[in-house]
Amino acid sequence: MEAPAPAAGELLDKAVAADPLFGPAYIAAARVAVSQNRREDALQILDRAQSRKLDPLSVATVKLDKAVMAHDEKGRIAALTEVVDLNPADTSLLRQLAESKSAAGEFSEAAAVWQKLSATLRDDVDVWNQMAYARAWSGDYPGALAAIREYARMRPKDANPADSAGDIHFMNRKYAEAAASYLESFQKDPSMQAGASLYKAAWAKFYSGDRNSGDKLMDQLRAIREKAGVTNFHLFQADWLYRTGRQKEAIALLRRELPSQTSADAQAACYEQLVVWDLLAGDRGAAAKDAEALGQPKNALAAIARFIAQPSATASEWEKRADAIFSNPALTAVRRLAVGYALLLDGKQKEAMPVWEQIDRATPPGDFAMRAIYTRLKGSKEKLAVLPNPNAVNQFAALADKLSS
Repeated sequence: MEAPAPAAGELLDKAVAADPLFGPAYIAAARVAVSQNRREDALQILDRAQSRKLDPLSVATVKLDKAVMAHDEKGRIAALTEVVDLNPADTSLLRQLAESKSAAGEFSEAAAVWQKLSATLRDDVDVWNQMAYARAWSGDYPGALAAIREYARMRPKDANPADSAGDIHFMNRKYAEAAASYLESFQKDPSMQAGASLYKAAWAKFYSGDRNSGDKLMDQLRAIREKAGVTNFHLFQADWLYRTGRQKEAIALLRRELPSQTSADAQAACYEQLVVWDLLAGDRGAAAKDAEALGQPKNALAAIARFIAQPSATASEWEKRADAIFSNPALTAVRRLAVGYALLLDGKQKEAMPVWEQIDRATPPGDFAMRAIYTRLKGSKEKLAVLPNPNAVNQFAALADKLSS
Protein backbone atom coordinates (compact mmCIF):
# COMPACT_ATOMS: atom_id res chain seq x y z
CA MET A 1 0.00 0.00 0.00
CA GLU A 2 3.00 2.33 0.45
CA ALA A 3 4.54 1.42 -2.90
CA PRO A 4 4.19 3.63 -6.02
CA ALA A 5 0.75 3.20 -7.60
CA PRO A 6 1.64 0.76 -10.44
CA ALA A 7 3.59 -1.53 -8.12
CA ALA A 8 0.96 -1.20 -5.40
CA GLY A 9 -1.73 -2.35 -7.80
CA GLU A 10 0.24 -5.47 -8.75
CA LEU A 11 1.07 -6.30 -5.14
CA LEU A 12 -2.54 -5.83 -4.02
CA ASP A 13 -3.72 -8.11 -6.83
CA LYS A 14 -1.34 -10.74 -5.46
CA ALA A 15 -2.70 -10.15 -1.96
CA VAL A 16 -6.26 -10.73 -3.17
CA ALA A 17 -5.20 -13.91 -4.97
CA ALA A 18 -3.37 -15.13 -1.87
CA ASP A 19 -6.33 -14.50 0.43
CA PRO A 20 -9.64 -13.94 -1.42
CA LEU A 21 -11.43 -13.17 1.87
CA PHE A 22 -9.12 -10.30 2.92
CA GLY A 23 -11.39 -7.30 2.37
CA PRO A 24 -8.90 -4.46 2.92
CA ALA A 25 -6.84 -5.67 -0.06
CA TYR A 26 -9.81 -5.26 -2.45
CA ILE A 27 -10.58 -1.82 -1.07
CA ALA A 28 -6.98 -0.65 -1.32
CA ALA A 29 -6.63 -2.07 -4.85
CA ALA A 30 -9.80 -0.30 -5.99
CA ARG A 31 -8.62 3.00 -4.52
CA VAL A 32 -5.27 2.65 -6.32
CA ALA A 33 -7.16 2.08 -9.57
CA VAL A 34 -9.26 5.20 -8.93
CA SER A 35 -6.10 7.22 -8.30
CA GLN A 36 -4.87 6.09 -11.74
CA ASN A 37 -8.19 7.05 -13.40
CA ARG A 38 -8.99 3.39 -14.02
CA ARG A 39 -12.62 3.63 -12.94
CA GLU A 40 -13.85 0.48 -14.67
CA ASP A 41 -11.03 -1.56 -13.15
CA ALA A 42 -11.93 -0.18 -9.72
CA LEU A 43 -15.58 -1.15 -10.16
CA GLN A 44 -14.62 -4.67 -11.25
CA ILE A 45 -12.44 -5.04 -8.14
CA LEU A 46 -15.28 -3.88 -5.90
CA ASP A 47 -17.76 -6.18 -7.68
CA ARG A 48 -15.39 -9.11 -7.04
CA ALA A 49 -15.19 -8.10 -3.41
CA GLN A 50 -18.99 -8.10 -3.11
CA SER A 51 -19.09 -11.65 -4.48
CA ARG A 52 -16.98 -12.83 -1.53
CA LYS A 53 -18.04 -13.42 2.07
CA LEU A 54 -15.93 -10.65 3.54
CA ASP A 55 -15.99 -9.29 7.09
CA PRO A 56 -18.84 -6.84 7.82
CA LEU A 57 -16.58 -3.75 7.95
CA SER A 58 -15.10 -4.54 4.53
CA VAL A 59 -18.59 -5.17 3.09
CA ALA A 60 -19.78 -1.78 4.33
CA THR A 61 -16.62 -0.04 3.08
CA VAL A 62 -17.03 -1.57 -0.38
CA LYS A 63 -20.61 -0.25 -0.48
CA LEU A 64 -19.33 3.15 0.56
CA ASP A 65 -16.67 3.27 -2.15
CA LYS A 66 -19.15 2.18 -4.83
CA ALA A 67 -21.64 4.85 -3.74
CA VAL A 68 -18.91 7.50 -3.89
CA MET A 69 -17.94 6.42 -7.39
CA ALA A 70 -21.59 6.45 -8.51
CA HIS A 71 -22.16 9.93 -6.98
CA ASP A 72 -25.00 8.31 -5.00
CA GLU A 73 -25.22 10.64 -2.00
CA LYS A 74 -28.07 8.78 -0.32
CA GLY A 75 -26.25 5.47 -0.72
CA ARG A 76 -23.00 7.05 0.48
CA ILE A 77 -24.58 8.27 3.71
CA ALA A 78 -26.25 4.90 4.33
CA ALA A 79 -22.99 3.02 3.78
CA LEU A 80 -21.02 5.54 5.83
CA THR A 81 -23.49 4.98 8.69
CA GLU A 82 -22.81 1.24 8.49
CA VAL A 83 -19.04 1.83 8.52
CA VAL A 84 -19.29 4.14 11.53
CA ASP A 85 -21.46 1.67 13.43
CA LEU A 86 -18.84 -1.03 12.86
CA ASN A 87 -15.93 1.30 13.66
CA PRO A 88 -17.23 3.80 16.25
CA ALA A 89 -13.76 4.80 17.46
CA ASP A 90 -12.89 6.47 14.15
CA THR A 91 -13.67 10.10 14.96
CA SER A 92 -12.79 11.35 11.48
CA LEU A 93 -15.49 9.10 10.00
CA LEU A 94 -17.95 10.22 12.69
CA ARG A 95 -17.29 13.85 11.81
CA GLN A 96 -17.71 13.07 8.11
CA LEU A 97 -21.03 11.36 8.85
CA ALA A 98 -22.29 14.30 10.93
CA GLU A 99 -21.39 16.77 8.17
CA SER A 100 -22.99 14.55 5.52
CA LYS A 101 -26.23 14.23 7.46
CA SER A 102 -26.40 17.99 7.94
CA ALA A 103 -25.80 18.55 4.22
CA ALA A 104 -28.61 16.07 3.48
CA GLY A 105 -31.01 17.89 5.79
CA GLU A 106 -31.05 15.10 8.39
CA PHE A 107 -30.46 17.59 11.17
CA SER A 108 -31.70 15.56 14.16
CA GLU A 109 -29.52 12.62 13.17
CA ALA A 110 -26.59 14.95 12.55
CA ALA A 111 -27.01 16.43 16.03
CA ALA A 112 -26.98 12.94 17.53
CA VAL A 113 -23.71 12.13 15.73
CA TRP A 114 -22.13 15.40 16.91
CA GLN A 115 -23.20 14.47 20.44
CA LYS A 116 -21.43 11.11 20.09
CA LEU A 117 -18.32 12.94 18.94
CA SER A 118 -18.49 15.30 21.93
CA ALA A 119 -18.17 12.33 24.27
CA THR A 120 -14.79 11.50 22.70
CA LEU A 121 -13.58 14.94 21.62
CA ARG A 122 -14.62 16.79 24.76
CA ASP A 123 -12.39 19.79 24.12
CA ASP A 124 -13.18 20.21 20.42
CA VAL A 125 -15.19 23.44 20.38
CA ASP A 126 -16.15 22.98 16.72
CA VAL A 127 -18.04 19.83 17.68
CA TRP A 128 -20.16 21.80 20.16
CA ASN A 129 -20.72 24.63 17.67
CA GLN A 130 -21.77 22.25 14.91
CA MET A 131 -24.00 20.36 17.33
CA ALA A 132 -25.69 23.62 18.27
CA TYR A 133 -26.51 24.50 14.65
CA ALA A 134 -27.70 20.96 13.85
CA ARG A 135 -30.02 21.08 16.87
CA ALA A 136 -31.26 24.54 15.88
CA TRP A 137 -31.98 23.43 12.31
CA SER A 138 -33.88 20.41 13.66
CA GLY A 139 -36.07 22.71 15.76
CA ASP A 140 -34.42 22.01 19.12
CA TYR A 141 -33.98 25.59 20.33
CA PRO A 142 -33.21 24.77 24.00
CA GLY A 143 -30.79 22.01 23.00
CA ALA A 144 -28.98 24.33 20.60
CA LEU A 145 -28.51 26.95 23.32
CA ALA A 146 -27.28 24.30 25.75
CA ALA A 147 -24.57 23.26 23.27
CA ILE A 148 -23.53 26.88 22.77
CA ARG A 149 -23.32 27.43 26.53
CA GLU A 150 -20.88 24.53 26.73
CA TYR A 151 -18.86 26.07 23.87
CA ALA A 152 -18.84 29.43 25.66
CA ARG A 153 -17.76 27.78 28.92
CA MET A 154 -14.75 26.29 27.16
CA ARG A 155 -13.86 29.55 25.35
CA PRO A 156 -15.13 32.42 27.55
CA LYS A 157 -13.10 35.08 25.71
CA ASP A 158 -13.96 33.87 22.21
CA ALA A 159 -16.42 35.99 20.22
CA ASN A 160 -17.82 33.12 18.17
CA PRO A 161 -20.04 31.45 20.82
CA ALA A 162 -22.03 34.66 21.28
CA ASP A 163 -22.30 35.10 17.50
CA SER A 164 -23.60 31.52 17.17
CA ALA A 165 -26.05 32.15 20.01
CA GLY A 166 -27.24 35.20 18.09
CA ASP A 167 -27.85 33.04 15.03
CA ILE A 168 -29.85 30.53 17.07
CA HIS A 169 -31.99 33.26 18.64
CA PHE A 170 -32.48 34.92 15.23
CA MET A 171 -33.56 31.69 13.54
CA ASN A 172 -36.17 31.29 16.26
CA ARG A 173 -37.31 34.90 15.81
CA LYS A 174 -36.08 35.95 19.24
CA TYR A 175 -34.77 39.17 17.76
CA ALA A 176 -34.08 41.12 20.94
CA GLU A 177 -32.04 38.22 22.33
CA ALA A 178 -30.29 37.85 18.97
CA ALA A 179 -29.27 41.51 18.93
CA ALA A 180 -27.89 41.27 22.48
CA SER A 181 -25.83 38.18 21.61
CA TYR A 182 -24.49 39.68 18.39
CA LEU A 183 -23.44 42.85 20.19
CA GLU A 184 -21.74 40.80 22.89
CA SER A 185 -19.80 39.00 20.16
CA PHE A 186 -18.86 42.30 18.54
CA GLN A 187 -17.62 43.73 21.85
CA LYS A 188 -15.35 40.71 22.31
CA ASP A 189 -13.87 40.95 18.81
CA PRO A 190 -14.92 43.93 16.61
CA SER A 191 -12.67 42.70 13.79
CA MET A 192 -14.20 39.24 13.45
CA GLN A 193 -15.22 38.82 9.80
CA ALA A 194 -15.06 42.60 9.35
CA GLY A 195 -17.90 43.27 11.78
CA ALA A 196 -20.18 40.40 10.71
CA SER A 197 -21.90 40.30 14.12
CA LEU A 198 -22.66 44.01 13.86
CA TYR A 199 -24.37 43.53 10.51
CA LYS A 200 -26.55 40.75 11.89
CA ALA A 201 -27.29 42.83 14.99
CA ALA A 202 -28.61 45.62 12.76
CA TRP A 203 -31.11 43.26 11.16
CA ALA A 204 -32.08 41.83 14.54
CA LYS A 205 -32.76 45.38 15.75
CA PHE A 206 -34.86 46.09 12.67
CA TYR A 207 -36.97 42.96 13.06
CA SER A 208 -37.47 43.76 16.74
CA GLY A 209 -38.98 47.09 15.66
CA ASP A 210 -35.98 49.36 16.23
CA ARG A 211 -34.89 50.60 12.80
CA ASN A 212 -33.08 53.65 14.20
CA SER A 213 -30.69 51.49 16.22
CA GLY A 214 -30.16 49.35 13.12
CA ASP A 215 -29.22 52.48 11.15
CA LYS A 216 -26.63 53.42 13.75
CA LEU A 217 -25.13 49.94 13.68
CA MET A 218 -24.93 50.02 9.88
CA ASP A 219 -23.13 53.40 10.07
CA GLN A 220 -20.70 51.87 12.54
CA LEU A 221 -20.25 48.87 10.26
CA ARG A 222 -19.48 51.09 7.26
CA ALA A 223 -16.52 52.65 9.10
CA ILE A 224 -15.20 49.20 10.05
CA ARG A 225 -15.47 47.80 6.54
CA GLU A 226 -13.97 50.85 4.88
CA LYS A 227 -11.02 50.58 7.27
CA ALA A 228 -10.74 46.88 6.39
CA GLY A 229 -10.60 47.73 2.68
CA VAL A 230 -14.01 46.30 1.80
CA THR A 231 -15.06 47.97 -1.45
CA ASN A 232 -18.64 46.76 -1.90
CA PHE A 233 -20.30 48.10 1.24
CA HIS A 234 -22.56 50.30 -0.89
CA LEU A 235 -24.38 47.12 -1.96
CA PHE A 236 -25.05 46.19 1.68
CA GLN A 237 -26.07 49.76 2.50
CA ALA A 238 -28.44 49.97 -0.47
CA ASP A 239 -29.96 46.58 0.34
CA TRP A 240 -30.49 47.74 3.94
CA LEU A 241 -32.19 50.97 2.86
CA TYR A 242 -34.41 49.26 0.30
CA ARG A 243 -35.58 46.45 2.54
CA THR A 244 -36.19 48.74 5.52
CA GLY A 245 -38.63 50.90 3.58
CA ARG A 246 -36.45 53.51 1.87
CA GLN A 247 -36.52 52.35 -1.72
CA LYS A 248 -35.89 55.74 -3.34
CA GLU A 249 -32.83 56.33 -1.16
CA ALA A 250 -31.50 52.86 -1.96
CA ILE A 251 -31.83 53.34 -5.71
CA ALA A 252 -30.31 56.82 -5.54
CA LEU A 253 -27.37 55.43 -3.56
CA LEU A 254 -26.57 52.77 -6.17
CA ARG A 255 -26.89 55.17 -9.09
CA ARG A 256 -24.66 57.65 -7.26
CA GLU A 257 -22.07 54.93 -6.65
CA LEU A 258 -22.00 53.66 -10.23
CA PRO A 259 -19.50 56.24 -11.64
CA SER A 260 -17.03 55.46 -8.86
CA GLN A 261 -16.98 51.72 -9.62
CA THR A 262 -13.80 51.24 -11.64
CA SER A 263 -14.17 47.53 -12.40
CA ALA A 264 -16.73 46.02 -14.76
CA ASP A 265 -17.69 43.43 -12.14
CA ALA A 266 -18.44 46.12 -9.54
CA GLN A 267 -20.59 48.04 -12.00
CA ALA A 268 -22.38 44.84 -13.01
CA ALA A 269 -23.28 44.10 -9.38
CA CYS A 270 -25.01 47.49 -9.15
CA TYR A 271 -26.91 47.02 -12.40
CA GLU A 272 -27.97 43.48 -11.43
CA GLN A 273 -29.53 44.83 -8.25
CA LEU A 274 -31.15 47.77 -10.06
CA VAL A 275 -32.78 45.45 -12.61
CA VAL A 276 -34.50 43.53 -9.81
CA TRP A 277 -35.68 46.71 -8.10
CA ASP A 278 -36.88 48.19 -11.41
CA LEU A 279 -39.04 45.12 -11.95
CA LEU A 280 -40.36 45.16 -8.39
CA ALA A 281 -41.49 48.72 -9.14
CA GLY A 282 -43.13 47.56 -12.38
CA ASP A 283 -40.79 49.65 -14.54
CA ARG A 284 -39.72 47.32 -17.36
CA GLY A 285 -38.38 50.24 -19.37
CA ALA A 286 -35.85 51.08 -16.66
CA ALA A 287 -35.07 47.38 -16.23
CA ALA A 288 -34.31 47.05 -19.94
CA LYS A 289 -31.96 50.05 -19.82
CA ASP A 290 -30.13 48.76 -16.75
CA ALA A 291 -29.86 45.30 -18.27
CA GLU A 292 -28.39 46.82 -21.43
CA ALA A 293 -25.87 48.79 -19.36
CA LEU A 294 -24.94 45.54 -17.64
CA GLY A 295 -23.36 44.36 -20.88
CA GLN A 296 -22.64 40.79 -21.88
CA PRO A 297 -23.20 38.44 -18.92
CA LYS A 298 -20.03 37.12 -17.29
CA ASN A 299 -21.77 35.03 -14.64
CA ALA A 300 -25.07 33.32 -13.91
CA LEU A 301 -26.53 36.24 -11.97
CA ALA A 302 -25.84 38.68 -14.82
CA ALA A 303 -27.40 36.25 -17.29
CA ILE A 304 -30.51 35.99 -15.12
CA ALA A 305 -30.71 39.78 -14.77
CA ARG A 306 -30.57 40.24 -18.56
CA PHE A 307 -33.17 37.51 -19.02
CA ILE A 308 -35.76 38.77 -16.53
CA ALA A 309 -35.58 42.33 -17.95
CA GLN A 310 -37.23 41.25 -21.21
CA PRO A 311 -40.77 42.43 -22.02
CA SER A 312 -43.72 40.91 -20.16
CA ALA A 313 -44.88 37.63 -21.67
CA THR A 314 -46.96 34.52 -21.11
CA ALA A 315 -45.47 31.66 -19.09
CA SER A 316 -45.00 29.60 -22.26
CA GLU A 317 -43.16 32.47 -23.94
CA TRP A 318 -40.81 32.81 -20.95
CA GLU A 319 -40.08 29.09 -21.27
CA LYS A 320 -39.32 29.47 -24.99
CA ARG A 321 -36.99 32.38 -24.30
CA ALA A 322 -35.18 30.32 -21.68
CA ASP A 323 -34.82 27.40 -24.08
CA ALA A 324 -33.15 29.72 -26.58
CA ILE A 325 -30.80 31.43 -24.13
CA PHE A 326 -29.96 28.57 -21.76
CA SER A 327 -29.82 25.72 -24.25
CA ASN A 328 -26.64 24.21 -22.79
CA PRO A 329 -27.59 21.27 -20.51
CA ALA A 330 -24.97 22.48 -18.02
CA LEU A 331 -27.14 25.57 -17.50
CA THR A 332 -30.29 23.67 -16.52
CA ALA A 333 -30.27 24.99 -12.95
CA VAL A 334 -29.64 28.58 -14.12
CA ARG A 335 -32.42 28.26 -16.69
CA ARG A 336 -34.88 27.09 -14.05
CA LEU A 337 -33.98 29.98 -11.74
CA ALA A 338 -34.22 32.49 -14.56
CA VAL A 339 -37.74 31.35 -15.45
CA GLY A 340 -38.76 31.22 -11.81
CA TYR A 341 -37.66 34.78 -11.10
CA ALA A 342 -38.99 36.06 -14.43
CA LEU A 343 -42.48 34.73 -13.71
CA LEU A 344 -42.56 36.15 -10.19
CA LEU A 345 -41.35 39.57 -11.32
CA ASP A 346 -43.89 39.49 -14.15
CA GLY A 347 -46.72 39.03 -11.67
CA LYS A 348 -47.38 35.39 -12.55
CA GLN A 349 -47.25 33.66 -9.16
CA LYS A 350 -49.65 30.88 -10.13
CA GLU A 351 -47.59 29.97 -13.20
CA ALA A 352 -44.39 30.25 -11.14
CA MET A 353 -45.50 27.65 -8.58
CA PRO A 354 -44.52 24.48 -10.52
CA VAL A 355 -41.19 26.03 -11.49
CA TRP A 356 -40.40 26.89 -7.89
CA GLU A 357 -41.45 23.43 -6.81
CA GLN A 358 -38.73 22.08 -9.11
CA ILE A 359 -36.24 24.63 -7.79
CA ASP A 360 -37.10 23.70 -4.22
CA ARG A 361 -36.55 20.00 -4.89
CA ALA A 362 -33.12 20.74 -6.37
CA THR A 363 -32.08 23.16 -3.60
CA PRO A 364 -29.77 21.83 -0.84
CA PRO A 365 -31.58 21.54 2.51
CA GLY A 366 -29.28 24.09 4.11
CA ASP A 367 -30.03 26.85 1.58
CA PHE A 368 -32.81 28.34 3.69
CA ALA A 369 -32.96 31.63 1.77
CA MET A 370 -33.77 29.90 -1.51
CA ARG A 371 -36.20 27.43 0.05
CA ALA A 372 -38.05 30.29 1.73
CA ILE A 373 -39.32 31.56 -1.62
CA TYR A 374 -41.30 28.40 -2.39
CA THR A 375 -42.58 28.25 1.20
CA ARG A 376 -43.86 31.83 0.96
CA LEU A 377 -45.33 31.22 -2.48
CA LYS A 378 -47.46 28.49 -0.91
CA GLY A 379 -48.72 31.02 1.61
CA SER A 380 -46.78 29.46 4.48
CA LYS A 381 -44.13 30.76 6.84
CA GLU A 382 -40.77 29.05 7.07
CA LYS A 383 -40.14 27.35 10.42
CA LEU A 384 -36.86 29.18 10.94
CA ALA A 385 -36.12 32.79 10.05
CA VAL A 386 -33.51 33.23 7.32
CA LEU A 387 -30.23 34.50 8.74
CA PRO A 388 -28.72 37.73 7.35
CA ASN A 389 -25.61 37.01 5.29
CA PRO A 390 -22.81 39.42 6.26
CA ASN A 391 -20.60 38.23 3.41
CA ALA A 392 -22.79 38.66 0.33
CA VAL A 393 -25.90 40.55 -0.76
CA ASN A 394 -28.80 38.53 -2.12
CA GLN A 395 -30.11 40.68 -4.99
CA PHE A 396 -33.49 38.94 -4.81
CA ALA A 397 -33.96 39.39 -1.06
CA ALA A 398 -36.47 42.20 -1.61
CA LEU A 399 -38.55 39.88 -3.80
CA ALA A 400 -38.57 37.28 -1.00
CA ASP A 401 -39.60 40.02 1.44
CA LYS A 402 -42.50 40.94 -0.82
CA LEU A 403 -43.73 37.35 -0.89
CA SER A 404 -43.87 37.27 2.91
CA SER A 405 -45.78 40.56 3.25
